[in-house]
Amino acid sequence: MKFYAITQKKDRGCPIGLLNAVLYDHCPENPAAIEHGTAYPWYFDPRGLDEYPAGMCLIAKEKLINFSIRSISLNQFLDQNFLESLIEFKSHLKDFKEIEVISQSSKKSIVQKKYFVSRFADEFYVSLSEAVNNNESFVRNGKFGLSVFEKLSIRQSFDRHVFGIEGLDPRIGTIFCSEEFFESTKKKGVAGIDFVRVEAAKWPNPDSFVFDPEEILPVL
Repeated sequence: MKFYAITQKKDRGCPIGLLNAVLYDHCPENPAAIEHGTAYPWYFDPRGLDEYPAGMCLIAKEKLINFSIRSISLNQFLDQNFLESLIEFKSHLKDFKEIEVISQSSKKSIVQKKYFVSRFADEFYVSLSEAVNNNESFVRNGKFGLSVFEKLSIRQSFDRHVFGIEGLDPRIGTIFCSEEFFESTKKKGVAGIDFVRVEAAKWPNPDSFVFDPEEILPVL
């Protein structure tokens, strides 16, 4: 089986890097007043909420949002096509809800399709030993006990179609998928992401702060 790593791709409405947006529990009357740290932080709730509240709103500084998927913290923001692919391939979603996406400078919508917020269940993530072909990979321990790649190959016998790998440095922790998921998702239509064969991927060096446009830029 062939496997791919999903990376961010810059395009109109598809910013790369950290998404400059705030998840809020409703669409406020004055979006410009909402900044990081002032929004209702349900995702840090000590009660461990298992379900998103209804009516959530993503307040962004962008003028247009058109990407297939981006993340903030443990939350994924994704369009309907990508969500349908995740559901089709049984990707262990813990929860998802449709959201509004508005501009911070106004209260206007900045999307032209349906968007959702989602979270992956623990089962979405597999261990390195379960997924990685050690004979064709070079994995080392990085800072804080996290793993980093210099070369990666997924076991041919591995039978997941879409998954994450636990314990990775955030600069390389992304969504991995099978060729079947890749083909199905591309047919539905994608924006702001690319699929790179795992064996050919150029993995970032977590010790370097220099961005190389050829490197994988994770979507998780």
